[in-house]
Amino acid sequence: MKTAIIALLGLTVPKTPSQYDNDTELEIVSGKYINATHALLSAGGVDRYILLGTAQSIAKQQESDVIGGLARERQAEFVETPKDDLQKIFSVTIDQLKGLEKQGYEHVVIDMTHSFRDSVMMSLMATMVSQAIYPLTISLIYAQEVKQYEHYRFKSVDEEILGAANIAMLFTTFTTTLRVPPLLTKTLIYDELSSLSNHLVSNQFKEIYDSDIPELKKTLQAYKQPLSFMGDHYTTLLKMIEEIAQTKEKKTYEQFLFFSKFFLDKSYYLQASTYLIESITYYVADILKGLGWIDFDVHDYEKQQLIVNLLKMNPKIEAFRFPNPYTLDINYQRFKEFADLRDSVAEIRHNLAHININKEYVDIDTTLPAFLKIYADLIDAGVLKELESSDARKESTVRYRLEQLNLEHRQLYGSQNDDSFTKLEKIFKKYEDGTLDQITQIDQRLSGDFCKKHRKEYQQLNKLKKNKILIISETLS
Repeated sequence: MKTAIIALLGLTVPKTPSQYDNDTELEIVSGKYINATHALLSAGGVDRYILLGTAQSIAKQQESDVIGGLARERQAEFVETPKDDLQKIFSVTIDQLKGLEKQGYEHVVIDMTHSFRDSVMMSLMATMVSQAIYPLTISLIYAQEVKQYEHYRFKSVDEEILGAANIAMLFTTFTTTLRVPPLLTKTLIYDELSSLSNHLVSNQFKEIYDSDIPELKKTLQAYKQPLSFMGDHYTTLLKMIEEIAQTKEKKTYEQFLFFSKFFLDKSYYLQASTYLIESITYYVADILKGLGWIDFDVHDYEKQQLIVNLLKMNPKIEAFRFPNPYTLDINYQRFKEFADLRDSVAEIRHNLAHININKEYVDIDTTLPAFLKIYADLIDAGVLKELESSDARKESTVRYRLEQLNLEHRQLYGSQNDDSFTKLEKIFKKYEDGTLDQITQIDQRLSGDFCKKHRKEYQQLNKLKKNKILIISETLS
């Protein structure tokens, strides 16, 4: 098996040798060596040596009679790398691996001794190994310090590096897609992220808030130091977990608004639209409950539908405690803003939930954010917090309804009798009080055809009103 060593050079060449032992598969005889580079150049069974370093570190090693002489004897190649530019050092390493693979090398040992304390370099190497983009067997080793300046031991860090690589892949995949990659090596963090992932995509809030988030936060804090090499990946994940945790004590509509934005950021459009729809429903219910107009929560489908039907101006009256029968008419325009927004988002969600062979959603990534902004603006503006139920508005509404009813009466019967309006007003109010049926049944002679005619007219008016044709104008005074 053709074997090569790629070693990262240090800046020091001690005058006094130290003891180096070997716990790796590399053929290094335990004994006294000036430094790790000396020990590596003395290894047996190696066909090629590639020594990476800055101009300064290369010069230091070449000036040494022992190392410089041994390097020439072994025909070691010195490859200069930029100073303090880890990404370029990584690129140089990649290029060397590609060249070795083309030349038929099967095994490459990368010595990390002089970069082992550099967590970023470790992360880069871990990523390279985990991606397994080369048909090479890659081993990573380093000289562990047993006693400072006196005793070192070469050890393999393959397991540590591969573990780090798995963590890097796990963190990156989750923060980007909310899913976890199929890793062979499972860890506590892997299991906890898997659980959170499953509960997020299946909308299981109890598990998310009560177990997943607290346990994951605890684990990430406990392993903060060992995971420090993850850098921004660790910070990004922890920030995401903290943001979810902070929504636990918020109102349900606020939680749903957060998750709508959260899923939209990951391009989960169906879930983003679903959460936005539900948030609107919960927000309206929250306002109405605060006003005392409802006394129920909307955590089940039946209760949610009561709110949905209210937005459609077709409420189940007995489920609400409206200050007067004209409350919806008075506040129609305010409710309509939420109803129209909900309908628009519902259309997107409906189309996303069904297969549409011919329809394309080329602008969905801009449409949904726009709807989210409209919704946030409506909340900030307190549109529903200004609902009215004053007597003045009530009288305007009654007058409006009667005028429309009179108009309907004249269209149906062609009556120009001025007295008809007064009679209509009386019948209208009886109808609103729920006594019209009683009058009709008790005294057919007194009510007779008049009641029947006007009941028909009122029902027609109510039908038109529900169809949003005859709704009180916000300009009524």
